[in-house]
Amino acid sequence: MTAYIKSNLQEIKEKMSKSAELVGKSLDDLTLIGITKYATTEQIAELYRLGVTNIGENKVQDALPKIEELEDLEINWHFVGHLQSNKVKYLINHISLYQALDRTSLAKELHKRADKNNVNVNALVQINIAGDENKFGLSQEETEHFIEKVLNNYPRINIKGLMTMPPYFSEPEQVRPYYSRMRELFELFKTKFGEQHFQYLSMGMSHDYHIAIEEGANMVRVGRSLFTQREEG
Repeated sequence: MTAYIKSNLQEIKEKMSKSAELVGKSLDDLTLIGITKYATTEQIAELYRLGVTNIGENKVQDALPKIEELEDLEINWHFVGHLQSNKVKYLINHISLYQALDRTSLAKELHKRADKNNVNVNALVQINIAGDENKFGLSQEETEHFIEKVLNNYPRINIKGLMTMPPYFSEPEQVRPYYSRMRELFELFKTKFGEQHFQYLSMGMSHDYHIAIEEGANMVRVGRSLFTQREEG
């Protein structure tokens, strides 16, 4: 019942590879995050068997049952949604990468829970690159100060890069300027804070991940294109 996932994944990888080649990279330089917001555990398990070990969820109440049911699989779980500070405690021992670190209160709680559990947490700083009032994330102007604050005050948090969710455009090419600006910020902060803190630039989803890769993304988040079963013929 999940055979279509294999063909979808193959098509996505081919598209990723072509975009990577345009900028002198290969598929091996990229990380695909399977976004499983609407996927069943059976679909996630199939995706894992096909080699996608990085899985992203954006709601705590949806993530926890899936994490528990699939605990025998060596999945790297990513949390990609807006995370309320009071729910950090439920995730602290399960998430490999928090992709939406966007405020001091969340950094404080992540550090507190990580310290209590004697673990370190990896996180990407989320930038609201378009200044969209309907999106979460830091403004471009406040990001550098926020990074300095986290690095200086919350040693349990390992900043690993940047993430963004730009506005949706029906024509994917319209998103290119936002992704280009993200790449500029990524390179700027990498120079200032060190490569160890800027390993990942996470941007691009089902409709525009090819543009994101062309503009420097090395981590893309794809859900709908993986799990949509298309009509034959």
